[in-house]
Amino acid sequence: MTTPRRVPLDYFDAGAGTATIALGKYKAQTSPKKGTVFLGAGGPGDLGQLVAIDLGEFFSTMRIGTDYDFIGFDNRGMGSTTPTVTCFKSREEKDTFYRNTVFELGYTQPPNVTEDPFAKLDLVLQYRQAISMFKTQARLCTLNMPDGGASLKYMGTSTVARDIDYMSKVITGPNTPINFYGGSYGSILGSYLVNM
Repeated sequence: MTTPRRVPLDYFDAGAGTATIALGKYKAQTSPKKGTVFLGAGGPGDLGQLVAIDLGEFFSTMRIGTDYDFIGFDNRGMGSTTPTVTCFKSREEKDTFYRNTVFELGYTQPPNVTEDPFAKLDLVLQYRQAISMFKTQARLCTLNMPDGGASLKYMGTSTVARDIDYMSKVITGPNTPINFYGGSYGSILGSYLVNM
């Protein structure tokens, strides 16, 4: 792990305060160092600082090169980054919430969805369950977070992309290109970063 970075809570309102991004680092194994690669974790929800610590050697030797530092970070709301989202009071409460739902069982797609009206209805009902659960979870977050969910407006993919840009300027310099590697949700984050 490395020292957490303070970043603006709101990139459009300097008076809003700061967020703290938890970082993990795997140092370059050879010199001279070519640069730094930011690692985008999957999920969203995977802890990026652990990606750097646990998989840094893999990225270094098998993917990118031993002459790069690798920095992983916990996205806003996750892990050791603050503010943190707290939707459930315990792991048991979270497990109970998701038990036997589309989030635990996955979506089942019957054959011939476009031809069979009952199959189509089944899929529609699964999506309705998911939407209802998202709404319920959002209400739980606002109830269980110390600030009543007010900090949720400072979380999201666009803000995390701005965090990467900000951290890159601090860590590697203001005119240095950003090196980013991401899979799963990290690939979506990378597309936001490229299109900013």
